[in-house]
Amino acid sequence: MATTIDIEEEKILALKDAVADYDVLHDMLMADEFENTTKWDGQTGQYTISQEYDYEEVSPLMKDLEGDDEDIEWYIDDGHFVIVTLERLADYNEYANSLGDAEAFLKKDFWEKISPSG
Repeated sequence: MATTIDIEEEKILALKDAVADYDVLHDMLMADEFENTTKWDGQTGQYTISQEYDYEEVSPLMKDLEGDDEDIEWYIDDGHFVIVTLERLADYNEYANSLGDAEAFLKKDFWEKISPSG
């Protein structure tokens, strides 16, 4: 679904290459600070990420974030940091937040590479 590539270093990036603070990212996702931008039949997705992960007694979101990118993928596009969930309540959903807000959880060196002002 999504592959993020560092063109300068010619390598595929995993979420761990970009994220410094998984707790902040997790909290922002579960507080639904990311907007569902998936289009199904011309309509924006109906789910929030908290709905996708809150139905289990213990949310597996942190495990998925820190995992092998098989349950969650990500990319950056048009000034947004986007998380893609795979095979939860739908085949996939995309959740976007502004890059400015993403600075709170991104690694400093990664942020400097992708920053809108950088």
